[in-house]
Amino acid sequence: MVEQPASASDYVDVLLVGQTGVGKSTVINMIRGVQEGSNGSAEVKNDVRPCTVSARDYRTTLDGREFRLWDTRGLDEALEHPNNSDQAVGWLRRVLRMVPACDRELKDHCQRVLNDRPSTLLIWCIDASKISIPAHWQQFRKVYVDFCGRRVAPAVVVTRVPQNWTVDWKGKCKEQLEKLGLGLEIRDDLFAGVVRHPRSYASTRMYDTDSQTAVRNVVLSWNSNR
Repeated sequence: MVEQPASASDYVDVLLVGQTGVGKSTVINMIRGVQEGSNGSAEVKNDVRPCTVSARDYRTTLDGREFRLWDTRGLDEALEHPNNSDQAVGWLRRVLRMVPACDRELKDHCQRVLNDRPSTLLIWCIDASKISIPAHWQQFRKVYVDFCGRRVAPAVVVTRVPQNWTVDWKGKCKEQLEKLGLGLEIRDDLFAGVVRHPRSYASTRMYDTDSQTAVRNVVLSWNSNR
């Protein structure tokens, strides 16, 4: 894929958001069609340490349209089973209106992008093993509603989907969204799953062409219908 220079006003912004280690950088490489570790690719790590310390944009062309893909700093506050100490810290933050550094940076970045370009796609990246955990969807709601004020078009990309998985992952995602009052906010064509590959294959791209097509279609479908 040949990437050509364009002025900032020609770009469509796409924000990729999710927890640390969920695979946002991999999704960006997939959309752009570049291999992991190649020159100019988004950095990917195989553990939970953050590889994106601040928002960075990667530009690409799909079907003749220029896109600016934002790899954002990972959210790390969502917990599957918070203990009493975690709940106390969360309560204190709410009372004192304190925002964790990663949240504050992401909120500021979302608002900057929206001020420059109100028509923006927000892709929530979530691990397949987490789709039934309410805390992770509460994080999505925080970004979509609190940080972006619903001024973005929301989409969901489920990462690390097991091969031959028979789970209705899209249905489970919608179920969680409905519990948050967001069931009608994401169009059916703005969901995609990224299939996980064996470790031997993961060393090259970590995705297959079907997954790549599905994720690209999310971006293109939103852009063509906005």
